Amino acid sequence: MQKSASQTTTVPPTIPLPLQHNNNSPRLQQFGVDATSAIISSFFVSPIVLAVDQALAQSASGQATIMNSFLTSMKSIVTSPIKFLKGPGFKWIYLIYSSTYITANLCKSICAEKNVQNPAFIQWLSTSVVNTAMCINKDYQFARIFGTGAPKPVPPSSLAIWGVRDCLSMFVFFTLPPIVAKMVQEQTGNENLSKYSAQFFVPLIFQYVLTPIHRLGYDLYNNPGNSPQNVARFLKTDYFTSAHLRMVRCIPPWSIGVIMNQELRAKLGNMVSNAGKADI
Repeated sequence: MQKSASQTTTVPPTIPLPLQHNNNSPRLQQFGVDATSAIISSFFVSPIVLAVDQALAQSASGQATIMNSFLTSMKSIVTSPIKFLKGPGFKWIYLIYSSTYITANLCKSICAEKNVQNPAFIQWLSTSVVNTAMCINKDYQFARIFGTGAPKPVPPSSLAIWGVRDCLSMFVFFTLPPIVAKMVQEQTGNENLSKYSAQFFVPLIFQYVLTPIHRLGYDLYNNPGNSPQNVARFLKTDYFTSAHLRMVRCIPPWSIGVIMNQELRAKLGNMVSNAGKADI
């Protein structure tokens, strides 16, 4: 007896196609790790940095000595933390470091995805652009808040000086430590010791170069008609105090902060990767 057509027709099994957004899921997860580690790290380092920046700005304008301003801020952090965090300066400091860390992390992730062999220049350029724009804006606001007299436009000379400072800083903070770490590792044979020591000490040593550049921008703002002799005298005044205080300032964001951001990024990345493998 002949079978009907309906009985002989075989329907091929339906094979589900992969969802398009799954291709982007690892990338989005990594970007989330980059942002989370940067946000957490920058929150912990911002208060001490604000205290130092405020001390340098008030010292340059003559409102307070460096140590008096710094100790006043530290007392406020302990006795009135909420008030301190709501102050006009904290949001600028937090914005600087969170955006700079995020930029550095995203640059690493994108360069790794694109198999860029030497991402050092790209990282320096991207962090310099972001950090310079944020820092110049912050210094403009700090000069207006803590400057002498009525608020006034920041002269192009101050903006240029601060731009040079920030480009040099990004090279010192992100590009130079890995280079130094490789040199130290060749002598010690210890990778972690070389990496951590280079990241900790290189930013501090270069404050002897970066501090006068930083203070020069404030002097050009507060005293635009200063003679070269008076500028030199100002830069010599409290030079070592300012340099050492900026070293204290650099320890949280560029020594400890960068290490914390890198380690937290690695740990969160491993957690996300292991969670993804468990779901398979």
